[in-house]
Amino acid sequence: MKQPVTGKALNLGKRQKIEKANNAILVIVAVAAVFVSMALVTCNFLWKQIQHNDRVYKKEKSVSNLLKENVTSAQNLSAQYQLINSSSSVANAQTILDALPPTYDNPDLLASIQTVVEQSGLSLVSLTSTDLNGQVSDMSATPAPVQIPFSLQVSGTYQQVNTLVTNLENTIRPMDVEAIVLSGTDSSMTATLTVNTYYQPVKSLNVSTQEVK
Repeated sequence: MKQPVTGKALNLGKRQKIEKANNAILVIVAVAAVFVSMALVTCNFLWKQIQHNDRVYKKEKSVSNLLKENVTSAQNLSAQYQLINSSSSVANAQTILDALPPTYDNPDLLASIQTVVEQSGLSLVSLTSTDLNGQVSDMSATPAPVQIPFSLQVSGTYQQVNTLVTNLENTIRPMDVEAIVLSGTDSSMTATLTVNTYYQPVKSLNVSTQEVK
């Protein structure tokens, strides 16, 4: 004969079912949370990857455009160089280099000045300049003429001094006579000249790498 089911037993069965249902819900929620977290992490990674790829693409496009401009500039420069060295040009490339040397050449400069003085029929009393060898660069990202000042003192006639000034100004290398101090007579004169000349460093190619973050 079956025993009657009491109210206490019925409540216990319902509680077990509720606990099982709650546990199942917790498991489902936990699994869903894991999937949502994974989805968020994945989406965040993909979004960052898309942004990184976009930055890389923009940099590559910028570099590509720069390379195209450089190729065009190189072709134009090559054409100009060939034109300069052609027979129709007044001066060739070597003449231009002599006019504006790409290096600081203080000893050669002083030797050439002495030659000009002798060709003018004068006696060189003194020739001074500040030797900047090792202190100036022969390369620059933005080349521009660099001033080289020097001073010289000569003795001779007034006409010979006048010839020296003319010869300096007519040299292939640019010479700016800034000041002249004269003393003596027309036939026996001492002249002190302050002069500037120039050189222009060669253009440096600044090749570098850049990390795109």
